[in-house]
Formats: sequence, C-alpha cells, structure tokens
Amino acid sequence: MRPVKTLVLVLAIDKEPWKQIENEGQDKTWKINNPDSITVMRYVSIERKNFFYYFSELLWKVSYPLKQRLQTNLIFSRFEKHWNHFLNNKNPKVFDINGTLVVDLPEAYSLIGLKTIAVFNYILSNYDFDFIYRTNISSYVDLVGLQNFVIRLETENDYYGGTIGHVREFDFASGSGYLISRNTLTRVLENSSKWNHCEIDDVALGIIISESLFMKPESIARKDFKTVSEVNNDTSYFHYRCKHQDPQVTIDIMQKLYRLIRAND
Repeated sequence: MRPVKTLVLVLAIDKEPWKQIENEGQDKTWKINNPDSITVMRYVSIERKNFFYYFSELLWKVSYPLKQRLQTNLIFSRFEKHWNHFLNNKNPKVFDINGTLVVDLPEAYSLIGLKTIAVFNYILSNYDFDFIYRTNISSYVDLVGLQNFVIRLETENDYYGGTIGHVREFDFASGSGYLISRNTLTRVLENSSKWNHCEIDDVALGIIISESLFMKPESIARKDFKTVSEVNNDTSYFHYRCKHQDPQVTIDIMQKLYRLIRAND
C-alpha cells in the first residue's frame, strides 16, 4: 500500500520574534524527526515596504470598524468587491529556496490570504501529496501523531478539519492548524476568485469551503499551553498551540513538549 503523503506548511515570517521561536523552538524540536511520508516546508513573503504594502495594511486596519457601521457598510462593500477583484487577479511568483517557499509579495498581515493562495497553487503543481497541514510559528506538531491520524482517512475523498471557530453563520478551521485533502484543495483553488481578502485568511478559506464546496470542517482536537507549568504527560494530541507574549516562554513550552513526547515514543 502506498504511504499517505502529507505536506506540512508553516506560515512563517523572517523577522523577530518569530525567527527566534522558529529557530530555537520548532527547528530544535518537532521538525527534527519527521517520518518519510511527511515533508515540512515553511513559506514567507519578501520583507519590503512599498505603496502596495502600506495601502493594504491601511485597508486592513479600517475594514473591521467600517463593517460595523451601517451608514458606511454599503460604500465599504463596494470597495471590498473591487479590492478583492484586484487581489484575486494577481498571480505572485513563488520561489523554492532551500526548502522555503518565498512569495513575491510584501510581508503583510493583510496579504496572508494572497500569499497562501499562491503557495497552494505552487505546491499543487510541484509536489506529490495527499494532504496538507497548514500551521504557524506558535504551534508544535507531533509529526508521528499527524501521520497516524491521516492514515485513517480516505485520501481520495474531500477533507477539511481543525479546531473549529465560528464567524457569523460560518464554521472554519483555525489557521493555527488545519488539515485539507488534495482533492478539496484543488476545488478551493477552482473557486479562489471568491476569496475575501478583507477577512482573516482562515475565515476566508472556511467561507469558500462552506459556500462553494458545501462542506463543514471536521473537528480535530488541539491542546493549548500558555505556560511551561501547564505542560503535562498527556501526549494524545498531535497539535499543540504554545502561544505566549514572551517568545522564550513559547520556546520553553516546545522544548518541554519535545522531551515528553520523545520519552513516550
């Protein structure tokens, strides 16, 4: 039987404090021992600030309060439509540099959706995989546990799952870690012109999957740790969120998790 292949994509940023967490936390813990059926890659944008960067960031900062004001909602909706049309017609290049996918876009929170779509298109054309697991810098992923999870799934079927969040009438899988099958990803990209870049990227993905694919996310358990003292011997999860405002605490949580999980292997 052919092994189930999973591509783990880490949404990364090449600046501090995220680089410290990645280098001292992820790179020295869960990324070390990956099964042959799992490939781990990071993806980033280019650290540059131009008009496109400043305009998109400004729009992002004003979009939420404008949506809440009824008198400006119609005007904003029209602008949102044109902005989404503009972004969804862009096709930024992706460069594969030593295991890092670099997207030719400014590094901006407001452009994470466009960056993610570009990477999805790139991996679909250039990599052989059955599932992707999209995660981020504040996450610890037990790759053996992930492997054991995906082998129980049907590789040719649609699948979309993670820790479920709710926005308005939509369910979505949290961007800290969502699992999506190749078939579902293909269908998402066929509908990527509907991506709403005025929504957080994980919400925008969930809306497309709900409205165009008529699917809801499957629930995948995740354990969250905010302090080192909270980490215990329960290693039954494969995704742990280790988010703290002090990057060193996040690193310490990952290192303690690594010791516990390796001891229980």
